Amino acid sequence: MKPIKKHKPLREAFKDMLEHEQLSEAEIHKLMPKEKKSRWFMQGLMPQWSLAVMTTLIAGLLIVNMAILNQPKLSDETHQRIATEVMTNHLYMQLLDVETDSMSVLQRKLNNLGFMPKLSTTFNEGAIVLLGGRYCTLQGVVATQLHFKTEAGAIMTQYQTVYDANLFGTLPDVNSGEKPITINRSGIEMQLWQESGLLMASAKPAQLN
Repeated sequence: MKPIKKHKPLREAFKDMLEHEQLSEAEIHKLMPKEKKSRWFMQGLMPQWSLAVMTTLIAGLLIVNMAILNQPKLSDETHQRIATEVMTNHLYMQLLDVETDSMSVLQRKLNNLGFMPKLSTTFNEGAIVLLGGRYCTLQGVVATQLHFKTEAGAIMTQYQTVYDANLFGTLPDVNSGEKPITINRSGIEMQLWQESGLLMASAKPAQLN
C-alpha cells in the first residue's frame, strides 16, 4: 500500500510557489483574493497619509476655483460702489482747496495725499481746463477730486488715489491699451480705470462726448 501523501496548507504551498517561481508583483497581485488585493494596495501602494494629502489638494483646488469664479462678480460690485460714491461727489460738489489751472501748482499745494496727482492721458488737454482740486476720500482712502471745465462749459470731476486691486477690484490699465469701464446712471457718465499706479475715475453729464 502506497503511503498517503499529505498536502501542505494553502498558505505554506503559496509561499513555496512564490520562492520557486519568482513571480512578479503584478502576478502576485493577480493571484491574490479580491479582499487581500484591496488590503495590500491600501497598505503598500497608498499609505493613509497620502489619502489625507489628496483630500487637502482637492479641497484647495475647489477653493481656488470658487475664488476665480467669484472674482468678476466681486469686482463688478466694487466698481458699482465706487461709481455711486463718484456720482454723489460730482452732484454735491464742495469748495476747492486749491484753485489753479496749473497741474504743477496743484501737485505742490495738495502735498498731503501720499501721491502726486497727474493729468490723465485719456483726457484731451485742448478740450478741458483745470479749475483746481480738493482733498476727498474714495472708499475710505485719501484721494483728490479735480475739477475741469469742458469746451461746452460743463464741469467734469476726476478722482485719483493710489490703486489697490484688493480694495478697488481689477480695473483696466490704460497704459496697456485697455479701455476704461463706463457706467451711466442718473444722467451722469462715470469712467473707472487705473493709470501709472493710480486709480482714476471721472464723472460728467452723460450727453457730453
